[in-house]
Amino acid sequence: MNEFISRIEQKTKADDARENKERGKNTHVKVMLVRHEEREGKTDIVGEEGKKRIESKAERKIDQLRNVPPGEEIKQYILIKGGKDTKRARHSAQIWAEALAKEDASQYSDTDQKRQIEVINKSGGKYTPDLNEFGIYGTTDLDEIAKGKKVGNLVRERWLVENPGGDITKVPYDYVVQGLLETPEQIFEENGIEKPTTVASRIAHSVNSGINISRNIYPELDMVVANFSHSPGIEIFLHRVGIFNKIEEIGGAINYGEEIEIDIRRDEKGQLVEPMNVNFPERGKTFTIDMEKFKKLIEDYKPKQN
Repeated sequence: MNEFISRIEQKTKADDARENKERGKNTHVKVMLVRHEEREGKTDIVGEEGKKRIESKAERKIDQLRNVPPGEEIKQYILIKGGKDTKRARHSAQIWAEALAKEDASQYSDTDQKRQIEVINKSGGKYTPDLNEFGIYGTTDLDEIAKGKKVGNLVRERWLVENPGGDITKVPYDYVVQGLLETPEQIFEENGIEKPTTVASRIAHSVNSGINISRNIYPELDMVVANFSHSPGIEIFLHRVGIFNKIEEIGGAINYGEEIEIDIRRDEKGQLVEPMNVNFPERGKTFTIDMEKFKKLIEDYKPKQN
């Protein structure tokens, strides 16, 4: 992360107009939490249909950046991370990064300096020593809940009791997610499964990286930190920071490839604007984070033990 900040500093110093500006004041960072796309069969990589959906979203992202008044174009820098334990999260991130770069480059010549997006870690190299085979930062903070399927099966068995003669392979996913959220953490511990609060704390730590970046950049930069992760980890985080109690309050579980956006802003004095909002672009919904609950998750954070 320090090398990343250093690279951004080098870019901003190239613009003399920024020499009199102060870092960490009037800054804006958008942290995205994205559920990976659907995998292909029993493999751990994204299928063709999922790839098409990701590329379509990248095209819409570029269109959003172009839809601004003349002279107000904003250069956007994007840092992308993905769960380290499985390939499908990082593969989804790689497809998105390549599609963004391709869409953006298609509008400009190779010598044109007005490209609106730079994916910081799309190709690896000296600035990205921690990249894996997909050219994406792999972090355990975004891993899926360890051994979570075990509790998921307990929830499905509970559904069968409530629905005699039902098909256990067709239990509604919203029911499974809500059941996980309502299962006492003691049950997770007794079954040797990672506790939901621990999962939420890991994701909160990733979100907090965006807060740290907002403290170190210049106001002219528009930063995105895109985190490709898993369900139900994203829902667990949202639940633990007070976004919802019942999954239907947000319109159901997070879909494959769906993103949510957390807005991080600092005022003219460099103070973090609280509370932070969570936007669901595909649902047209906005919620507010309970900052006390968020800060408690940060305090409780412990790196995942492999």
